[in-house]
Parts: sequence; C-alpha cells; structure tokens
Amino acid sequence: MTARATASVLGGVAMAAGVLLCGPLPAAAQPAGVTLAMGKVRTDAAGAFVTVTANNATAESLPEVQVQCTFYAGNRVLGTAATKIFSVFAASSGSDQVRLLGASGANRAVCRIPQQK
Repeated sequence: MTARATASVLGGVAMAAGVLLCGPLPAAAQPAGVTLAMGKVRTDAAGAFVTVTANNATAESLPEVQVQCTFYAGNRVLGTAATKIFSVFAASSGSDQVRLLGASGANRAVCRIPQQK
C-alpha cells in the first residue's frame, strides 16, 4: 500500500470514528462536585500571584486538577498562567499558587478549571 493510500485509509477511519488526528483529544469535562476557590491577588517585584484551592466533594480521587488564571490590570489583560494540583483525594482539597511573571501591575484575576483528567 502506498503512503497516499495509507493516509487515505487512516483519514477515512478517523472520519468514520469521528476523531481528528491532527491534535490532542480534549480531556473529560470537570466532574460535578469539584469547585475552585481563590485568594487575593498579590504582587511583588517578580509579578503577580494568587493562591487557588480545588475542593473535591466527589467520592473519587483526582490524579490532577488543572487551574488556569488570567491576570488583569483594570480591564486590560496582562496574561494567563496555569498550574496543576496533583492528587486531590476524595472529599478533600488541594492548593497551589498561580504566578504570572512581569505582571506586577495586576489587581485582579479570573481563574477556572479548564479541563479535568
């Protein structure tokens, strides 16, 4: 089978399965019962940071929770940073800081859990 025929067959299989082979598959959605709490945005000479806590009220342990924060100075976006909180056990919480270097003018942040594995 030629390379072109192989690509065509693989493309047909991907189309039939509803899978796009050119990028990563999205992770499962955030399970109900996982909430995010965040502290006050703080700044220092290096930039801005905020403490985030993932509260897991489910009956299953989560290997990781990804948290993404966008930092603002007023209504102007300064940038986005993320962290992974590992091993958030059932009925417990885990915390970490999200830091954006160079954003010492930040006065607020909006954080979310974009995906869950």
